[in-house]
Amino acid sequence: MILFQILAGLFSLGILVLVHEAGHFFVARALGVQVEKFSIGWGKALWKRTGKDGVVYQMGSFPFGGFVLMKGEVQFREAMNKGLKEFPYEEGSFFSAQPWKRILIALAGPAINVLFAILLLGIVYGIGFEYSSYPSRILLADGDTPAVQAGLQDGDLIIHLDGKEVLHFSDLQRIITSNPENDIPFTLLRNNLVIEGTLRPRLDPDRGAGVLGVYPAVEPVIAQNLELPEGQILAAGDRVLRANGAPIEYTLDLARVVAESNGSITLDVLRCTDEVQLSVVPDFDEEMNPSLPIAFEAQVFHTPTYTFFQAINKGVEEVKETLALTFQSLGILFRGVNPSAAVSGPLRISVMVGEAATLGFSQSIGTGFRLIAQFMAIISIALAFGNMLPIPVLDGGQALMYTYEWISRRALTPRTITAFQSVGGGLVILLLVWALFSDVLFIINR
Repeated sequence: MILFQILAGLFSLGILVLVHEAGHFFVARALGVQVEKFSIGWGKALWKRTGKDGVVYQMGSFPFGGFVLMKGEVQFREAMNKGLKEFPYEEGSFFSAQPWKRILIALAGPAINVLFAILLLGIVYGIGFEYSSYPSRILLADGDTPAVQAGLQDGDLIIHLDGKEVLHFSDLQRIITSNPENDIPFTLLRNNLVIEGTLRPRLDPDRGAGVLGVYPAVEPVIAQNLELPEGQILAAGDRVLRANGAPIEYTLDLARVVAESNGSITLDVLRCTDEVQLSVVPDFDEEMNPSLPIAFEAQVFHTPTYTFFQAINKGVEEVKETLALTFQSLGILFRGVNPSAAVSGPLRISVMVGEAATLGFSQSIGTGFRLIAQFMAIISIALAFGNMLPIPVLDGGQALMYTYEWISRRALTPRTITAFQSVGGGLVILLLVWALFSDVLFIINR
């Protein structure tokens, strides 16, 4: 299963890299820079063909991602070998193009990733989808949590956070996780009274996210049948009344009973008008923490019906919000966050995409494609953001270098460009090695 998830994730990531390279390809050709090779995948060419446009199109032996080779490599090597202070002019060469053209070519990759994310999200919202969540009525976690410090109480119904309407618990989670150590105004209902205040989520260093210390107040109604030993069934619609004799009002009560147990759990459930007693054996994770293999009923929501332009606009709004959160997350990395836990590399991203695909397709084909599309949109935005960082070798660093050349009206020497790219290449390799090491540890510890 984990191998399938990695391959599915790598394939999705490869599509995004291919889209990125296609942005460089089309803008370069539009601006008169000759493209010599466009490769789908890396490694030895399994298939290649020279098009009428003179471009060599090929399929690499490692079918993930791709690259674009522009005219100028020979020109660059010649300038370096001869120690020239400037590149000899060559028609159609990348290094002979005006600086503003090279800037646009560098920025085309990240730009197409953003547009691709908007398109994916626009399609998702245009088709529409259902999703499940719980009410925004809360229960407090144990201990001195930010929720306790803010004066929240069990049973409070959160209706507004940070000026935004909270329709369900997923809305609450999204706002809390994206605002660690920020003061957030809230409005809640408590016994039909409207109460306002301010809360401040704590930063979780392992996730780089805000934590409030609340759970959804979910009634313990079984969502789907569960077969038990001796032919017994925990049926959909059953309402858990007691666990090991303790009264159960919410699923959190049940979780606390399970956490304190050492063996099977005796459940008293209400089935229609009758009480039924059943015995359920908990599952245990790698750290021997028990949990019951039970799914509880959640509320089902459906997105509104959007026209084409409304769906695209919804995609634009979500991309803008994701970019803002990405900028914010970059700052959080310097506030005591554990980078190896909070930052994902290609391997971990692949696993997460694969998990989303596996989970989605287990529900329905439509759900599977929807989850993949949404996940790919988020990664596409992250890919655009990462490439725009002002680090040598990355698109943002290249654009910065050519912007300096454009403003100063002084061409950078081949040696300067080489030194600039060598430093950036070293930084990127170190980052990739560190990310890969962290990803391997993440997978081993799963």
